[in-house]
Amino acid sequence: MTKTIVIVGTLDTKGEEVRYLKELIEKRGHKAIVIDTGILGAALFPAEVTREQVAGAAGANLKEMIALGDESKAIAAMAEGASKIAQELYSRGRLDGIIALGGSMGTSLGITVMKALPLLMPKLMVSTVAFLPILSPRVVSKDLTVMPTVADIWGLNRITERVLENAAAAIVGMVESYEEKRVPQKPLVGVTTLGSAACRYVPWIKPLLE
Repeated sequence: MTKTIVIVGTLDTKGEEVRYLKELIEKRGHKAIVIDTGILGAALFPAEVTREQVAGAAGANLKEMIALGDESKAIAAMAEGASKIAQELYSRGRLDGIIALGGSMGTSLGITVMKALPLLMPKLMVSTVAFLPILSPRVVSKDLTVMPTVADIWGLNRITERVLENAAAAIVGMVESYEEKRVPQKPLVGVTTLGSAACRYVPWIKPLLE
């Protein structure tokens, strides 16, 4: 069954890589919807969701926002707009999984969008700053999967191509195995544990809870 995967990326600075990722996903028989969050230069190719639409979803005018010269504010607005669009796509049944590609700003934007989506939905952040403090537990969705790019994203080469091929395979595999609706047979119980204490009481209490 064909699934729809949303790709979030800046088509001015990461356009070549996003297009390659889109092609890889489509070659595997699924649909890719690109959300362009770029604010610097021209988009390398037309996106299904343009940057003007992203800014508009946040109640902003793209040209006026760029004229302010404040990149952090612009990124925050684009993150807000992209989050709303992703939520709308999900509510319309047009989002089965999401993947984002970026450096520091793109990662900040991508994890914001993913955090706005339901828990356990397939989410993959392909990042040049993976496992750095920017990805703190406070800002990251608890179910987020992060893939480091190994090298900086500045065009396609044998390293970045392989990373993107792995990323496409990963998100496709996630959406193909994902089941949105599961009927719970039993209540779900959370048990807090700390160190060796858990080894004493968890083995005893687990069978009772089950």
